[in-house]
Amino acid sequence: MAAFLKLLYEELLLIDKGVTVESSERGQFLCRAVLLTGSCDLPARCLVCNSLQFNGEYGCWKCLQQGRTEKVGIRGHTKIFPYIRDNPKGPLRNKQDTIKHSYEALTNLQSGQKQYAVKGVKGPSWLLFLENLDIVAGMGIDYMHRVLLGVQKLLLWFGDTYSKEPFSFRHLDALIFCRPLSLFGCFWLGQYLVTYPS
Repeated sequence: MAAFLKLLYEELLLIDKGVTVESSERGQFLCRAVLLTGSCDLPARCLVCNSLQFNGEYGCWKCLQQGRTEKVGIRGHTKIFPYIRDNPKGPLRNKQDTIKHSYEALTNLQSGQKQYAVKGVKGPSWLLFLENLDIVAGMGIDYMHRVLLGVQKLLLWFGDTYSKEPFSFRHLDALIFCRPLSLFGCFWLGQYLVTYPS
């Protein structure tokens, strides 16, 4: 991935400096473009940003919550990020700290440390060096798996178990999970999807 990103970075730098193009209407002019945002599924985002997997410590690319491992079933385990009442989204990541963490991780790796990642960052990514791209704010959250595959519906804040908690969205099921079905409208009623003509 690093080899591919290096080539992409070099091309993006050329486009940022500008390419001279000619138009019959405008004549010759300088055309520039910058990369402002990107979107990947979670495994690809970890490769692109050179970070730990989403199921590791500091696996969230938007915040610096460490998370913890919880036992699930007899032999399983999962990474959870407990709800923090005072600061549920934070502390937030930012580009400047991510650059600092990437260089600390690189130093750790070069010194031979086995656990070299710092706050979930394994080292520099070529995208860190793009002036106009904020690699933290500019990377979209994995829409494909979370929404289209339905993982979002499996999260605790939509279940019955925690429906009375302040973080619960259970009362908004009808609004959140309503998807248009061709010419029909729909609404969510408990476990049943009810359709009606639009």
